[in-house]
Amino acid sequence: MPANPGKLEKLLILAYTKPDYSGSPVNKFESFVNPNEITLSYEMEYDSAQGSGTTNSRMSFKKQKPGDLSLTFFIDGTGANGHQIDVQTAIEQFKTVTGFNGDIHRPNYLMVNWGTLEVKRCVLKSASIAYKMFRSNGIPLRALITAAFTDNSDDKTRVAVEQKQS
Repeated sequence: MPANPGKLEKLLILAYTKPDYSGSPVNKFESFVNPNEITLSYEMEYDSAQGSGTTNSRMSFKKQKPGDLSLTFFIDGTGANGHQIDVQTAIEQFKTVTGFNGDIHRPNYLMVNWGTLEVKRCVLKSASIAYKMFRSNGIPLRALITAAFTDNSDDKTRVAVEQKQS
C-alpha cells in the first residue's frame, strides 16, 4: 500500500551514467499525466531441435530474454489539467533523459518508478511521438509519447536476482 494513498504520485524516469546505477541520478523526467496502462512482457527461449522423421521435440530451456516495459505518456499543453506546460519542452526533456549521452558515449541507464511498482532498471528500446493538437501557428498543444524500455542489469545484480541453487 502506498505511504500516502491520497497523494498523486507521478511516474518518474531517472537517468544514470553508471551501469550499476550508483550515485545520484544525472537527470529525470516526470510524467505530466500518468499513463493509464503499463505493459510488462517477457520471453523464454527454448531449443526445439528435432530429429528427422520425428513428430515432436523436447523443449530445452536456453535463456530468459530481457523483459520489456511499454507505456504511453500523454502531454497536455492546453492547461485543461490545471498546469500550463510547453509540449515541445516536455518532449525535449524526455529525449534528454532517455537518449544518447555524449559524456558516456551511449544512452543513459534508466530507472522507471511509479507508486508501488518496483523500480525497473532499463534502457530505452524505442519511442515514438504523436502530436495530436496544434495552435493555429503550428505550435503543438498535445502529444503522446509511446516508449518501450528493455531490462538492463549489471552482472553482479543479475547473478543476485537469479538465485541459482545449483
